[in-house]
Amino acid sequence: LGCESNAHTQRHTPHATAARQNLPSTQVDAPTPAVHVTVLGTGCAEPSKVRASSAIVVDVSHGGPEQRAPGAAAHTPAYRRHGCDLYTTPPDVCETSRESLRQTRHVMLLDAGEGTLQRMQTEYGPRGTDERVRHLRWIWISHHHPDHCAGVLSVLQHYHALHQAQLKVPGLECAPLVVTGPRSIGEYIHEALGVLGIAGSWYTYTHFNDMNQASQIAFEDAKARRVQLSHAQQRCADVLRCLRMQSLISVPVQHCHDAHAVVVRACEGWSVTFSGDTRPSARLVQQARGTTLLIHEATFNDDLTAHAVRKRHCTVAEALEVARKAQAATTILTHFSQRTRTPDVGGCNDREHGEQCSRVYSACDGLCLALQREH
Repeated sequence: LGCESNAHTQRHTPHATAARQNLPSTQVDAPTPAVHVTVLGTGCAEPSKVRASSAIVVDVSHGGPEQRAPGAAAHTPAYRRHGCDLYTTPPDVCETSRESLRQTRHVMLLDAGEGTLQRMQTEYGPRGTDERVRHLRWIWISHHHPDHCAGVLSVLQHYHALHQAQLKVPGLECAPLVVTGPRSIGEYIHEALGVLGIAGSWYTYTHFNDMNQASQIAFEDAKARRVQLSHAQQRCADVLRCLRMQSLISVPVQHCHDAHAVVVRACEGWSVTFSGDTRPSARLVQQARGTTLLIHEATFNDDLTAHAVRKRHCTVAEALEVARKAQAATTILTHFSQRTRTPDVGGCNDREHGEQCSRVYSACDGLCLALQREH
């Protein structure tokens, strides 16, 4: 899944991604659920011709075909052709009827840097983008730096437009939407949407702490709760149950004020961890232990350790050490400095890391993976 050094000069399309990665065309079955992770942007600071700003799409389909607007042609995302199958073991929790999950789809967006909506349109096409935004349930923003949040307004505007269309056209459904992030981003979104004239109750903004609390009791019986949930926390709990999430925990990290990482664990057994921007974090290691997929920043090569310390980022070696300690099944390195043409992950092959780093890849824009159970 690694990218060739000269690959970034090509057009960022799914087919170009498949070609430059030289991956086999693999038919992806539709297990319950089928989970597809797309790294839309892998750059640091500002976007460049090589790498776009940070954004990750987690697309979860619970059996059956995609839901489509009436009259829309079936759209088979090209990224299914070059995913890698990751083995997960479903736990004996959150039992539910497969019949009740048939033909349901939920999308999560982790970070929304500058140009996120445009990157989605490049990867999925207009109809594919509409499908994913229409089924968007949760947006998580790691911190207030523009390369992680500057694209969120465009996504919200597009969601609102689809939501308004849903009121006029039977059969179109927009899912309830929760946005989680720093308090400063919540204030910015509220004021900006007010200026645009589309503020309202069609979305709910929560701070990391509110989402963590809702996550802890989302599956508890309402009568057994000792804590009275606020409206926002109740909305979070409802969305978590809809997403079939066993837990969704934001972890404070060392970067800027109110910066967090996130660990998403589903009831069906798969899990995704995203570090955001951070120095190596013991708390993240503890929360992410045994994760199916770890997406970790590796802003600098190992010869720029002083830069990493000063700017509160990680080097490649530090990210690999986090992956080793967390015992991640597969690790994707991302958020590379724009000065770095080809990240150096050669240290992953040494004896010390060996087995733990057997599945470590450096991401390029458009990298897509399919997480599914072993058949």
